[in-house]
Formats: sequence, C-alpha cells, structure tokens
Amino acid sequence: MSWERTFNRFFVKYRLEEELKRIEHWIDFREFYHNIYLYLRSPNMLSESLGCGGSNKDTCLDTVCKWDEECELYQEESCAIMAMSLDQRKQFFDLYVLHRPIQGNQNWRLKDDLLVLFASNDRDYVFSDVILTEYEAIKSKFDEKFQSDFERRKDVFNEILISKSYLLPEKWKNTDFECGGNAYRRKHLIFLADMFEEGDLAESDFKSIASVLPYGKKYVKFVLKQINNN
Repeated sequence: MSWERTFNRFFVKYRLEEELKRIEHWIDFREFYHNIYLYLRSPNMLSESLGCGGSNKDTCLDTVCKWDEECELYQEESCAIMAMSLDQRKQFFDLYVLHRPIQGNQNWRLKDDLLVLFASNDRDYVFSDVILTEYEAIKSKFDEKFQSDFERRKDVFNEILISKSYLLPEKWKNTDFECGGNAYRRKHLIFLADMFEEGDLAESDFKSIASVLPYGKKYVKFVLKQINNN
C-alpha cells in the first residue's frame, strides 16, 4: 500500500485541487496585495505589473474590474490560514511559500496535513465539515499496516543483519543496536529499508519517511544504490 496513491485518490475524491489552487492564488495575490503602493508608484507599473502595455489593455481592465472579487478571495484564504496555530502558519509559509524544508520536523506528511487543514478552515469548501475526519481515517488505516510491518521486524532483526548486511553502511557494522540514541535511529532506518526491499513499503514512502529522520537522506541514497547492485 502506497501513501502516495492513497492520498492521490483522496485528493481527487475530495477535490483538493480546488483548495491547492486557492493556496496558489493566496501566494500570488499576497505579493501584489501587500505591495500595491510600490506597484502604483512604479513607472513601469502599467507595462510590467498589470500587463497593460500594447495589446494587453484588456488584461489591465480585467484586473481592475475584478479587484474587489480578488480581494474577497484573498481575505477568505487568509482567514483559513489564520485559523491555524502559530506553529502551523510558520510551517505553512515555509513549505508552500518558501518551498523550504523544516529542519528537525519528522512529520513526513506535513505538507498533506497542512493542505487538508487549510481546506477544513475554508468556509467555501464543500467538504470542510468532514475532510479532517476522512483524512484521519485514511492515515489511521495506512499507519496501522505500517506499524504492523515495522513491529514484525523487531523479532527478526538479527536475521536481517546477517542476511542483508548490504543494507548497513560500513560505519554501522559494529554498532550495538541494543543501545539507544543513534543506534536506535539506525535500527529504525534499517527496518524501513527492509520493508522497502520486501515490498511492504513503496519507494516513494521509503524516501519520504526515511528522509525526515537523522541520517535519512544519505541512507536512502545508500540503500537504493545497494539494492540496485544486488
């Protein structure tokens, strides 16, 4: 079972593309809205900012005519964002506006979580009353199977170390995996790699989950190379 496929079906069923477009509208309009006076003062405003030069006069008129409508949409979208907690708003801005990974955050579904949260806060979204409940349901189903597959490997970890030593980077081969700390983190990654190789975890999910963990990004590259060579 792949989270990517699961979420894509959910995305289509609940028409989340409409909400993603609202986020994109908020991002695009935000710059213009907050810098309106800079645009108006610019000598190139007509030709560059509003596209009014030459044959684009209709675009300029269209922008002016739709100003109130665009502002109303922007305010609605802003309200949906402001309904989030302060931390969630910071995460939303980092991921959707700056396209910047959030250091130290191990929630590999954070971007999906924030999209669904935005939708649930959007008063005009037809599924706003049920989207969070339905989303938690598909997450729970995925996580239940994931946890079951993960836990099974705790009983056969020594066998994995012996039969699949190629999943261990050279520096890990003398690790006492019964210790906590870094040893536990490495053990966690080895479980994920074994789940991926055995078909219990899709490659996209392996990359997403492992990459937010310490050592994860380098380990993903290592594992993909090792599996391709074996």
